[in-house]
Amino acid sequence: MGEKAEYEFRKLYLSSFTDEQVDAYLCRRYRIWRRNKRRRARELVRKIPLLSVRPMLLAYIPDLLESNARIDYSFQLYEVLVEKWLERESKWVNPEALRNFSERLAVDLYVNRENRGAERIPRHELSTLANQWNIALDEWQVSGRSLLNRDADGNYKFAHRSIMEYLFVKRFTSGDKDCGGLGWTDQMKAFLSEIIRSYVAARQPVPFAPKGADLPGFLLGLRSEPMASLSDEQVRAMLKQRNFFATDWHKEGKGVEYLFSQVERNGDKIVIDYATGLTWQQSGSPTSIIYSEAEKYIQGLNRQKFAGYGDWRLPTLEEAMSLMELTMKNGELYIDPIFDKTQRWIWTADKRDAGVAWVVGFCNGGCVKYDGLDDDGSVRAVR
Repeated sequence: MGEKAEYEFRKLYLSSFTDEQVDAYLCRRYRIWRRNKRRRARELVRKIPLLSVRPMLLAYIPDLLESNARIDYSFQLYEVLVEKWLERESKWVNPEALRNFSERLAVDLYVNRENRGAERIPRHELSTLANQWNIALDEWQVSGRSLLNRDADGNYKFAHRSIMEYLFVKRFTSGDKDCGGLGWTDQMKAFLSEIIRSYVAARQPVPFAPKGADLPGFLLGLRSEPMASLSDEQVRAMLKQRNFFATDWHKEGKGVEYLFSQVERNGDKIVIDYATGLTWQQSGSPTSIIYSEAEKYIQGLNRQKFAGYGDWRLPTLEEAMSLMELTMKNGELYIDPIFDKTQRWIWTADKRDAGVAWVVGFCNGGCVKYDGLDDDGSVRAVR
């Protein structure tokens, strides 16, 4: 007695499961007489690969099956997990207050990770933050009934980092400005991208502005500065590099996976493409015009603040070709039906030579050169 002792702790890390390991787990979890649940669990894992990438999440399969929620994206999986957790804790703590605290704590941990040395927080600071945020929770509630775990040093962090990342993104979509201007993790970017996709797939407007999110790796960055001399060879190389479809020069192109959302602002219709970060006119010039008139048309849009913006411009050839569909989808046009049919040929800001500009033809699925003085085209402005 009274002698000093040393204790050795070893960290164990779970690596991603193979398909065989996941299936073995599901077979043990759901025996043959529960084959229906096993089948549903397998379907869920196939749909959400994140379950095998993060093995600890497999433990929540029962919650997911019992919820009967439709899971098409991984963020929906996390929403079910959080809701089930709140449901279980509702006997001891106000679930709305606990959720509010958890989301705000996720932001605080990530924003202050460098100051604290990690995404963790001392126990005494939990109640301090709850009071600061005017959330009626006692210390034992935020430390013992939350999604936090205590480490060997007595600090608290989220049991799964991906849950913290999900709650951070949820807070961002609610308008928390502290989430903006930061370098995001890949998982945060993936969650936000999925949330946007879910709204677009449902043909619903995205109810928040992605501005401030660190998404360059998830956006197709297209050239926005016009070129005064863009040769045929450069155009062919661009189409191949971007994998854009063109009936004449790049038939094997696969095009862009669009994320279009139509919005009406100040009575003006616009289309936001979350895949490129560009905002387009849903329609454009009502008639065909020569190039000099096209530039005047853009100036008029900016003077009148079309849809509330004053930075409209002609698209570059890259930007205009990003709208090209692989087949005719809008009547006889190679463009998504979300756009007006009037603009069959649109001017771009790129020139081939002096007085000669590149145009994109949605009626023939390609791009050609027009004499800016004599030939007519339409305008679909972009910003």
